[in-house]
Order: sequence, then structure tokens, then C-alpha cells
Amino acid sequence: MKRIQIERLSVRAALALGFCVTLGLWLYTGYAFTSRIEAVQRDAADVASRYTRAQELLSTVRAQVLLSSVRVRDALLNPEPKALGEYREQLEASHQIIEMALTDYEPVVAQSGDRVNRLLGEVKQFHATSMDVLADAGRNAASVRDVLNRHIVPRREAALAISEEIQTL
Repeated sequence: MKRIQIERLSVRAALALGFCVTLGLWLYTGYAFTSRIEAVQRDAADVASRYTRAQELLSTVRAQVLLSSVRVRDALLNPEPKALGEYREQLEASHQIIEMALTDYEPVVAQSGDRVNRLLGEVKQFHATSMDVLADAGRNAASVRDVLNRHIVPRREAALAISEEIQTL
């Protein structure tokens, strides 16, 4: 009789021990899984915010390049000395905004770093070309159109194309 009681006790103890081990393993796995999911969610939120910030900065660059192009056109069509000075100041301000945006740009993908440097170089060339064109202001409408099509538009398009390349990454 005692032997049956001991066997019953051993089976009960084994079942209880097995249940406790299973429950403990289940709790640990649940905790580890939840912790890992939270870490992945934090990482994903960080990447999403960097991506959003990068897209905003690229949009700023594109908008300022387009605005600068319009200001050059306006300056060529209105070559008064006072107006030219204001247009130069506006172009300098736009260029500063572009440089600050590209300085703050944090690549989401490692390969976009070279493209950002190319974009910065293209924007500097666009700015230099714009300032050179303004130095020769005072032309007629036909020559203004020619200067814009030969000098400003290609630089603007190149800067916008590089910006779009970076955005597609």
C-alpha cells in the first residue's frame, strides 16, 4: 500500500514538475518574444522617422532649386539694378537653405551617400551658373530664353534628377 502511495506521489510530483517547467518555459518564451517585437518596432519607428525626414529634406531641395530657377528667370526679365540685388540675395538665401538641408540629410540607405555628394556638387554648379547668368543681365527676351535653355534648365534638371534618384532609393 505504501508503495502505491509513493508511486502515486511520484507520478503526481512528476506531473506537477512537468507542468511547472512547461509553464516557466512558456512564460520565458512569451517574454523574450514580446521584448524582441518591441525592439523591432522601435527600430522600425526610427527608420520610418529617418526616412520621412530625408524625404522632407529632399523635397526642400527640389523646391528651392525650382524657386531659384524662377528667380533667375525673373531677374533676367527685370534687369533693374535694385531688383537684381534683391534677386541675388534671394538666390543666396535659397542656396543656403539647400546646403543646410543637404548637410542635415541622413541617408536611410548606405549607397545614397555618394549621390547626396553628387547632388551637393550639382547644386553648387547650379548656383554658380545662376550667379554668372545674373552678372550678364540686361538682355532682350529672346536671349533670356536662350540663356535659360542653355545654362539654367540643364543644371536644374540635373539637380532634380539626382534628387529623384536619391528619393527612389
